[in-house]
Amino acid sequence: MTTNFEVKLTKRASKDYETLKRHYPSLAKKAREIRDEIKVNPFLQADKKLSGLGDTYAIKLNNKHRFVYEILKDIKTVKVVSMYDHY
Repeated sequence: MTTNFEVKLTKRASKDYETLKRHYPSLAKKAREIRDEIKVNPFLQADKKLSGLGDTYAIKLNNKHRFVYEILKDIKTVKVVSMYDHY
């Protein structure tokens, strides 16, 4: 039995999500799908681990935008840092 991670959005990530919903609805949908996937396994889909930032990963939404998140293993939490623009 697997225990899901809790997913929390930073203030910036929440704002980014609202921007995506307004201007890029298909990317907002993709961001929701990624959020749901990383609840189960945050290590599964990451395109890139960001060097020098601990357990911070990025997943490409498109050529311009990245879904950036940090894994806090000790408290089983994924903190979504941003999802609009690059790192």
